[in-house]
Amino acid sequence: MGEPIRVAIDGPAGAGKSTVAKLLAERLGFLYLDTGALYRAATLGCIGRNIDLSKPDEVVAAVKKMFIELRGRVPYLDGRDVARDIRRPELTREVRYLAANPAVRRQMTQVAQRAAKSLDVVAEGRDAGTVIFPGAQLKVYLDATVEERAKRRHAELLEKGDNIRGEEVLEAIRSRDKSDVEREDDPLQIAVDAEVIDTTGLKIEQVVDKLEKLVKKEVAKRSE
Repeated sequence: MGEPIRVAIDGPAGAGKSTVAKLLAERLGFLYLDTGALYRAATLGCIGRNIDLSKPDEVVAAVKKMFIELRGRVPYLDGRDVARDIRRPELTREVRYLAANPAVRRQMTQVAQRAAKSLDVVAEGRDAGTVIFPGAQLKVYLDATVEERAKRRHAELLEKGDNIRGEEVLEAIRSRDKSDVEREDDPLQIAVDAEVIDTTGLKIEQVVDKLEKLVKKEVAKRSE
C-alpha cells in the first residue's frame, strides 16, 4: 500500500473551496476534509460558553476543554453535529480570533491530521497546503474577486433560509480576508508549488474537471 494521496485546496472565503473540494472528493472516492470547520466549531463552543474572544488565554483554556472532531465531512462539537450552526454570518465575523491564535491553530491542525490518518483526502481551508499537509502531492489555491465571493456566499445562505443582506455578507468576507492575510501565525498565503486558479466567471464543474485532471496526472506519476 503506497503513501496516501493528499490534495490541499486553499484560498479566501467564498472562492468555492468547499463546493469544489466536496465534488472532487466524491469523484475520486477520497475523504473530504474541511479544516476551516474546526475553527468555526471551536468559535461556536466559545460563544456558547460566553468566552471573551478578545482574550487569547481564555479562548485557549476553553478550547482545550472541548471535544472537536470531524466524522467524515461532518464537524462535531462535544458529540453534537454542528455543520449548520457553524455557517451563521455572525460566527464568520468572530472566527478570526481563533484563527489568529497560535495555540488553537496547533490543536486544530492535529485534529485535522488525525481525521485524515492514512486515507486519501481532499482537504480545504486557509493553510491546508502550507501547514496541515505541506507534503501534499497537489496543492491548489482558488481565488475570485471579493464581489464574486460575496455573491456566492449570499446565495448559499439564502438557499439555507438565512435572511441576510448581501452588504452584510460582503462586509464579513472583507473583514475575514483582512484578518486571514494579516495574522502573524500561519497567514493565508499561496504555497510556492500551488496551482493558482481564478474561479471568477467559471462554473463549478469546470473547476472540478480541471482539478480532477491534475490529480489523475499526479496519480499516474506514482505508477510510472
